[in-house]
Amino acid sequence: MTQNSNQNSDNSAPPPTETSPKKRGCGFWALIGIGILVAIGVLGSLLPEPTPEQKAATAAKAVENEKTEGDKQKAKAEAERASAIKVTAGELFKAYQANEMAAQQTYKGKLLEVFGTVDGVELDFADEPVIKLRSSNQFMPVSIKLTDETKSAAAGYSKGQKITLLCKEITEVVSMPQLSECVPVP
Repeated sequence: MTQNSNQNSDNSAPPPTETSPKKRGCGFWALIGIGILVAIGVLGSLLPEPTPEQKAATAAKAVENEKTEGDKQKAKAEAERASAIKVTAGELFKAYQANEMAAQQTYKGKLLEVFGTVDGVELDFADEPVIKLRSSNQFMPVSIKLTDETKSAAAGYSKGQKITLLCKEITEVVSMPQLSECVPVP
């Protein structure tokens, strides 16, 4: 009987307990997410498509905004240019030959509008273009490096061409002016 009572107690149902809430897996939440995306797609397709007139008006506003932004940039560039120190490559060279310290105090940290004649265009050790402007010493030209955005303009320069550049930085190497962060002035 002990065996029988053991068997009955093994087969008996566990006492009733409160049911805990069912945990939802990743699949459930993935389906909810997909359902939301489908609902957004359906609602989006129900919205009316803009008419050709509305599209044209939107395009016109975009062009007007670009022109306004372009005008602002042009005005800023003109104001910058007006405030620049105007100097020739020859004058820079002479100033650095006469007194490097005085030349650095005069030109360093200032926007320079530099005029000069192209003596050549070379590539530096990193294959970046360097424009050489004539100075009074044929073996010591003034070196110009353009900004990354404008360096492709160097390919269009040829020996003897007169150019104007706006330059933001100047240093010297062996009394030779080295200008950088320059942009061509049309």
